[in-house]
Amino acid sequence: MKHPKFVILQLCLFIFFLSNTPKLISQEFNTQWTANWSHDGKYIAVGGVDKFIKIFDGTTFQLIKKINVGDEIYRLRWHPQKNILAVAAWGQGSRLIDLEKNQTILFKGLDNIGGRSIAWHKK
Repeated sequence: MKHPKFVILQLCLFIFFLSNTPKLISQEFNTQWTANWSHDGKYIAVGGVDKFIKIFDGTTFQLIKKINVGDEIYRLRWHPQKNILAVAAWGQGSRLIDLEKNQTILFKGLDNIGGRSIAWHKK
Protein backbone atom coordinates (compact mmCIF):
# COMPACT_ATOMS: atom_id res chain seq x y z
CA MET A 1 0.00 0.00 0.00
CA LYS A 2 1.29 3.45 -0.89
CA HIS A 3 2.11 5.90 1.86
CA PRO A 4 -0.70 8.52 2.16
CA LYS A 5 1.72 11.43 1.67
CA PHE A 6 2.95 9.84 -1.57
CA VAL A 7 -0.63 9.47 -2.83
CA ILE A 8 -1.38 13.11 -1.99
CA LEU A 9 1.81 14.18 -3.80
CA GLN A 10 0.80 12.16 -6.87
CA LEU A 11 -2.68 13.69 -6.88
CA CYS A 12 -1.20 17.20 -6.54
CA LEU A 13 1.11 16.51 -9.48
CA PHE A 14 -1.84 15.25 -11.51
CA ILE A 15 -3.82 18.42 -10.75
CA PHE A 16 -0.74 20.52 -11.60
CA PHE A 17 -0.43 18.64 -14.89
CA LEU A 18 -4.07 19.38 -15.73
CA SER A 19 -3.87 23.03 -14.73
CA ASN A 20 -0.82 23.56 -16.94
CA THR A 21 -2.41 22.06 -20.02
CA PRO A 22 -4.94 24.70 -21.17
CA LYS A 23 -5.87 22.95 -24.42
CA LEU A 24 -6.62 19.70 -22.57
CA ILE A 25 -8.65 21.50 -19.92
CA SER A 26 -10.70 23.54 -22.37
CA GLN A 27 -11.54 20.56 -24.57
CA GLU A 28 -11.76 17.72 -22.08
CA PHE A 29 -12.48 19.19 -18.67
CA ASN A 30 -15.54 21.20 -17.90
CA THR A 31 -16.50 21.13 -14.23
CA GLN A 32 -15.26 17.86 -12.76
CA TRP A 33 -17.07 16.79 -9.60
CA THR A 34 -15.09 13.71 -8.71
CA ALA A 35 -11.73 11.99 -9.05
CA ASN A 36 -10.63 8.70 -7.56
CA TRP A 37 -7.49 6.56 -7.64
CA SER A 38 -7.80 2.76 -8.11
CA HIS A 39 -6.68 0.53 -5.22
CA ASP A 40 -3.54 -0.57 -7.08
CA GLY A 41 -2.63 2.92 -8.37
CA LYS A 42 -3.06 1.72 -11.96
CA TYR A 43 -5.91 4.09 -12.84
CA ILE A 44 -7.34 7.49 -11.99
CA ALA A 45 -11.01 8.07 -12.82
CA VAL A 46 -12.40 11.60 -13.30
CA GLY A 47 -15.99 12.64 -14.01
CA GLY A 48 -18.31 15.63 -14.03
CA VAL A 49 -20.79 17.71 -15.99
CA ASP A 50 -19.49 16.69 -19.42
CA LYS A 51 -21.06 13.21 -18.93
CA PHE A 52 -17.79 11.38 -19.60
CA ILE A 53 -15.69 9.28 -17.27
CA LYS A 54 -12.05 9.79 -18.13
CA ILE A 55 -9.69 6.98 -17.14
CA PHE A 56 -6.04 7.98 -16.83
CA ASP A 57 -2.92 5.91 -16.34
CA GLY A 58 -2.01 6.30 -12.65
CA THR A 59 1.70 6.57 -13.42
CA THR A 60 1.97 8.56 -16.66
CA PHE A 61 -1.35 10.48 -16.32
CA GLN A 62 -2.09 9.77 -19.97
CA LEU A 63 -5.75 9.47 -20.97
CA ILE A 64 -6.50 5.77 -21.55
CA LYS A 65 -10.25 5.72 -22.08
CA LYS A 66 -13.35 7.92 -22.20
CA ILE A 67 -16.71 6.43 -21.30
CA ASN A 68 -19.89 8.31 -22.20
CA VAL A 69 -22.35 7.83 -19.34
CA GLY A 70 -24.99 10.10 -20.87
CA ASP A 71 -25.66 11.87 -17.56
CA GLU A 72 -23.76 14.21 -15.26
CA ILE A 73 -21.37 12.28 -12.99
CA TYR A 74 -21.30 13.08 -9.27
CA ARG A 75 -19.11 10.43 -7.61
CA LEU A 76 -16.74 7.66 -8.62
CA ARG A 77 -15.39 4.99 -6.28
CA TRP A 78 -13.06 2.11 -7.10
CA HIS A 79 -13.67 -1.31 -5.61
CA PRO A 80 -11.25 -1.83 -2.68
CA GLN A 81 -9.60 -4.88 -4.33
CA LYS A 82 -10.59 -4.93 -8.01
CA ASN A 83 -10.56 -2.50 -10.93
CA ILE A 84 -14.32 -2.07 -10.87
CA LEU A 85 -15.64 1.47 -10.76
CA ALA A 86 -18.91 2.43 -9.05
CA VAL A 87 -20.50 5.51 -10.63
CA ALA A 88 -23.15 7.81 -9.13
CA ALA A 89 -24.68 9.91 -11.91
CA TRP A 90 -27.83 11.91 -12.62
CA GLY A 91 -30.86 10.04 -13.96
CA GLN A 92 -30.07 6.59 -15.32
CA GLY A 93 -26.28 7.07 -15.44
CA SER A 94 -25.40 5.17 -12.23
CA ARG A 95 -23.57 1.92 -12.93
CA LEU A 96 -20.67 -0.41 -12.20
CA ILE A 97 -17.85 -0.54 -14.76
CA ASP A 98 -15.38 -3.45 -14.78
CA LEU A 99 -12.34 -2.18 -16.67
CA GLU A 100 -10.57 -5.55 -16.78
CA LYS A 101 -13.57 -7.35 -18.35
CA ASN A 102 -14.84 -4.29 -20.27
CA GLN A 103 -18.33 -4.80 -18.81
CA THR A 104 -20.96 -2.36 -17.52
CA ILE A 105 -23.83 -3.10 -15.16
CA LEU A 106 -26.56 -0.45 -14.99
CA PHE A 107 -28.53 0.13 -11.79
CA LYS A 108 -32.03 -0.38 -13.22
CA GLY A 109 -35.02 1.25 -11.57
CA LEU A 110 -32.86 3.40 -9.32
CA ASP A 111 -34.33 6.85 -8.72
CA ASN A 112 -31.04 8.70 -8.70
CA ILE A 113 -32.17 12.29 -9.19
CA GLY A 114 -29.92 14.22 -6.84
CA GLY A 115 -27.97 11.09 -5.79
CA ARG A 116 -24.47 12.36 -5.16
CA SER A 117 -22.80 9.54 -3.30
CA ILE A 118 -21.68 5.97 -3.84
CA ALA A 119 -19.55 3.58 -1.77
CA TRP A 120 -18.45 -0.03 -1.48
CA HIS A 121 -19.23 -2.27 1.48
CA LYS A 122 -16.03 -3.32 3.26
CA LYS A 123 -16.73 -7.07 3.08
